[in-house]
Amino acid sequence: MLTTSRGIALLLAFAISGLTVLSLSLLNEISPTLLMVVGGLTFSFSILLLSVALEFLIFKEIETLQKNNTFRREFIADISHELKTPIFAAQGYVHTLLDGAIEDKNVRYKFLKRAAKSLKTLDKLVQDLLTLNQMESGVVKFHFEDFDLKDVILELIDQLEHKADKRKVIIRFYFDKGKTYRTSADKDKISQAIQNLIANAIKYNHHGGEVVINLKARKKTLAVEIKDNGKGIPQEDLNRIFERFYRVEKSRSREKGGTGLGLAIVKHILEGHKSKISVTSALGKGSIFSFTLPLIKPSKSGKGNWATAQ
Repeated sequence: MLTTSRGIALLLAFAISGLTVLSLSLLNEISPTLLMVVGGLTFSFSILLLSVALEFLIFKEIETLQKNNTFRREFIADISHELKTPIFAAQGYVHTLLDGAIEDKNVRYKFLKRAAKSLKTLDKLVQDLLTLNQMESGVVKFHFEDFDLKDVILELIDQLEHKADKRKVIIRFYFDKGKTYRTSADKDKISQAIQNLIANAIKYNHHGGEVVINLKARKKTLAVEIKDNGKGIPQEDLNRIFERFYRVEKSRSREKGGTGLGLAIVKHILEGHKSKISVTSALGKGSIFSFTLPLIKPSKSGKGNWATAQ
């Protein structure tokens, strides 16, 4: 009981009200009824003030420190594992070659190719960690410029089509051809965020699935929605998927590649634009990731016809 803020506040309130009543009882003109009233009021005010003070000034700070320590331990464990995986894989291939397999031309090429892939994964992990750390520390500066968001998405679809083709995933992009979608943002970083979201929608979709991208111009904002019809994300995981290295299915996610930092980077990029990434998901039906950016020009629509890029 005494390890909680309420227990400590209760004990101190009793002590304060007791001392107050005891001090007043020394005065002859104080009646027992008045002593009881004063004691009750003193106890009530004391427990209220002490509870608030202890909860927000002391116990909240302790809880924050405990969470930070837990996060620090989990982060060290996660990053150690993520770094060891590609390093050990590359080491294994190189040592096998040094032990004699290098004499076989076919084996040599295959193992060197696999070692290079592992080192590429390691390099991507380090680069993502540096990017995320710089964003969190405020080192990375955002360079805002005016551009058409529709054109950026079309370029990204073109870049990612080969990944989609490998999994027989169809990418559909819906926008109003009579409108412009100009915004003011850091073009490179917004491009990186959208690329991560589309790549995830392809990666975690089922074979032969579909990725639907909707771009809508509202009164003052542009709304981007990226939807897949994959396995979906359990409700208990939705609040954690933007954490570093958090994976819904660890073994399955590692088989698909990636650093586990993509969504964390997306979150920080959008926060740097005063925006927020939202997600809804249903098991067996897929997930929808969405965010908004400012619309800098009034859009002019023809007859409201919709254009589709796929």
